[in-house]
Amino acid sequence: MNKILISLVLISIVLASCFHSRKIIKNVTVLDTLEVKANTEENSYRASSTIAWQIEQSTVALSFDFKHKTARGLEMLKIHPYFYASDSVVLDAKSMKINNVAIATYINTTMPDAILFDTLNYKLQALKFSYHNNKLCVYFNKTYTSKENINILISYIAEPYAEQIGGSTAISQDRGLYFINTDNSIAGKPVQIWTQGETESNSHWLPTVDKPNMRFLANIQLTVPDTMITLSNGYLKGTSNNKNGTRTDVWETDWKIQPYALMFAIGKFAIVRDSFHAKELNYYVEPEYAPYARAMFNHTAQMMDYFGEVTGVPYPWNKYSHVVVRDYVSGAMENTSATLYGEFMNENFREVADKNYEDVVSHELFHQWFGDYVTAESWSNLTLNESFANFGEQLWREHNYGKTAADKIADDDLQAYLAAAKYNDPPLLRYYYNDKEQLFDRITYQKGGAILRYLRNLCGADAFSEAMRLYLSKNALKGAEVANWRMALEEASGQDWNWFFNEWYVRGGHPELYVKYTYDDSAQILKVHIKQIQQDSSFAYNLPLRNVLYYGIDSVSIDWHLKKRNEEYVYPYKNGVRPLLICDADHVLPGKISENKSSEEILRQFALGKDYVNRKNCLQHAAKNLKDPNYSRMLKMALSQHLGYIREQALQVMYQAQDSDLQTQYRSFVEQITVNDGDINVKVAALKLLGKWKNVLSKPIMEQYVYDSSYLVAGSALSALFEIDSTIAYVYAKKLAGTAPRSGLYNSISYSLGKMAKPEDIVYFEKETTGYIPSAKRTGILSGLYYYLLNTKDSALFKAGVNMMRSVLQSEQIAAYKINEMMYLANVYSSEKKSLEAEKNTAMQAKSIHEIKKNFTREIIDEIVKAEESSEVKKQMNEIVKDLD
Repeated sequence: MNKILISLVLISIVLASCFHSRKIIKNVTVLDTLEVKANTEENSYRASSTIAWQIEQSTVALSFDFKHKTARGLEMLKIHPYFYASDSVVLDAKSMKINNVAIATYINTTMPDAILFDTLNYKLQALKFSYHNNKLCVYFNKTYTSKENINILISYIAEPYAEQIGGSTAISQDRGLYFINTDNSIAGKPVQIWTQGETESNSHWLPTVDKPNMRFLANIQLTVPDTMITLSNGYLKGTSNNKNGTRTDVWETDWKIQPYALMFAIGKFAIVRDSFHAKELNYYVEPEYAPYARAMFNHTAQMMDYFGEVTGVPYPWNKYSHVVVRDYVSGAMENTSATLYGEFMNENFREVADKNYEDVVSHELFHQWFGDYVTAESWSNLTLNESFANFGEQLWREHNYGKTAADKIADDDLQAYLAAAKYNDPPLLRYYYNDKEQLFDRITYQKGGAILRYLRNLCGADAFSEAMRLYLSKNALKGAEVANWRMALEEASGQDWNWFFNEWYVRGGHPELYVKYTYDDSAQILKVHIKQIQQDSSFAYNLPLRNVLYYGIDSVSIDWHLKKRNEEYVYPYKNGVRPLLICDADHVLPGKISENKSSEEILRQFALGKDYVNRKNCLQHAAKNLKDPNYSRMLKMALSQHLGYIREQALQVMYQAQDSDLQTQYRSFVEQITVNDGDINVKVAALKLLGKWKNVLSKPIMEQYVYDSSYLVAGSALSALFEIDSTIAYVYAKKLAGTAPRSGLYNSISYSLGKMAKPEDIVYFEKETTGYIPSAKRTGILSGLYYYLLNTKDSALFKAGVNMMRSVLQSEQIAAYKINEMMYLANVYSSEKKSLEAEKNTAMQAKSIHEIKKNFTREIIDEIVKAEESSEVKKQMNEIVKDLD
């Protein structure tokens, strides 16, 4: 796919899924081909990290230089050799200035009771050390054994902005410590400091062994202005008011924690207090969003109860907190007992009603068990963290909203994985990779979740829950490998699962089945031939599958256990009735199934298989030819279904169809759906379809819904109205401008003003791109500005608009947004280049406006790429630029 000519519809979609918990990928950017290119580099074997020294406790006191974006740190590490005697220790300490290192001995025989860390309580003996390549090597004056604990004191300055940043598609920067607007340079933007540790970035603010198989007790002491609130892991042990307008908060854990899950956040947060049994449950949000916090994090306490029940392990930590920050470099992060979210979570009641992020909340919460309580021992085993969190979303939906809701998200995830698998489909358990950041992809997340769904179906929900209990209990507060999960499953079920793990965890690829049905009316039999047609190897999957065989409305469950590339089953007719088989009736196969069913058989299947996935799949068949009477009948059935998902799917099929007769048949019916349907997403799909049909008779309905309480519905109505009467839509857009922050309506307003490209409306875009712009709002304004740039004939206004895009890009901190923003500029360049080429044979006296626009856009693009600090973002930008010429 040409990356530059990606449709603007795709570019406009920036998923908070990730940025759905790094599920972004958890499907995030539109640049899948770029991600794949990185994944196909030369790979190396990655062993679990050797533990030479064990950290028992890390006590760190931090104070901050807001202007220079540095932190002064004093850390006490209680350590001992893990097994082998040693006379030196090597610590990860990235982008730091090390002042001195010393052995610290308590003056008293017992540890002081004081809350604050005070070096006066210790006798210090200076140690030799060396620091280079982000490694701090400390040399002792003797050799220590594994039974001897040492306290070493490190004085340092953390300088996270002193070096060029790296990162990945999922976690765009690796500074570890982030200062947000701490120089107050952007009016209206909150001042915050926060951390992001995964994968190995917390060593930017404290010297440590920054590996997932290390764990230690943590005491974090934060000195901040007394107007600010702090949050960290564990509990607030105490505070100390200082005499200089600052306060020191002391946070401590009662349990050992892996380095990447350490966190703190500092800002002027409002704390909305809730509770979970006797434990604290708090929401840290900007004061503006305090009234909406409970809606933003709805059902958290119920999720904690349910996840404790389904895993057999009650919520393991002393408290749970959510905190929302600005400019977050990932989607959300499951720091132990304190999850941190990007600003996409900031929603008012209208926005929550349109689109909530409950799946993100459940994903990060399930990590408190899978990832925090038990941690993948190495990044090779990352799927133990992420696939379970992905599957936790399905478990919660099934529990709280029913099977259909779970099937919907499971199918969406499966399709996301299969789309990515066209380019790259490595094993789930990956001991060979070039960079650990590559592992945050649709394999680790969506494929892993699909495999767990299949596994739970095979072994049964009760055995699966018992296996989770055993895995969590036996590996509590430790690192684990995929083999530990397999052994827990075998202990729970009494069955051997090695075959399954070899097939699904160790091997890459996925099965593709072609199922051929041959009816023999004379012999009164149905022959079903199943062929495994996957091309990645000659391997034949071992596939247990449950199918349903229908005779009229009567059904019988049929089990297959496929083991060969070609297999055949024969089923008799009953009383002359042809049987109909629905393959993989539970829809759990992490792969593809294609069939040779006729439209009549697909219609029967739609009527008999009442679940969401079956009917969605049938409708996708219908999309190929809606003139077929069977598919036309199916479409009418779908539009009357009780499941909103199916009604929405039917409308989307109609939208995609190139059938001029549909409007004649269905316009009045679709208008009734728009007016009467209570499902927001169905209304949106209906309005979009009416807009495509451009029938002036639908205009009153669109005008009626321009002021709907749902931003999505109102925005869809405005966009549809623009297709019919752009002049009237423009008038509404002008009236509504400034009334719909970060919403579908906001996007439609910007689109309408951009398409009309009136000179006076450059002021609107200038206002919307000046000063602080929340990242989640940028896509909407840039989409409108993009159309303005394409449609304006004024070169001065064009240059002003491109400069607005440049300023937005330069201030963007989130990689996925920044790449999408660059795509807008790239599309402007590409469009002007095409227009210029179309004029080549035209005699022109003056320099073409298209040439001016093209050349200026290219200058700005090159300037932005050159100035980009993130190596990962620069790499992706260079891929975009390479496609321009």
